[in-house]
Amino acid sequence: MTSKNRNEIINIRVESELKEKVSKIAFKNGTNLSELIRRFLEEYIKAHCGDKEN
Repeated sequence: MTSKNRNEIINIRVESELKEKVSKIAFKNGTNLSELIRRFLEEYIKAHCGDKEN
């Protein structure tokens, strides 16, 4: 397995974990779909780009 393949597998796992965490937050708090998407994108960007302000 190459380093690139390993990183792709890790990224898929991270994305799955983020989706699950954000879905749980939204379900628990009764959040609407647009809020769920916004939170997911924030977490996704933090995971892939660091915690930068844009």
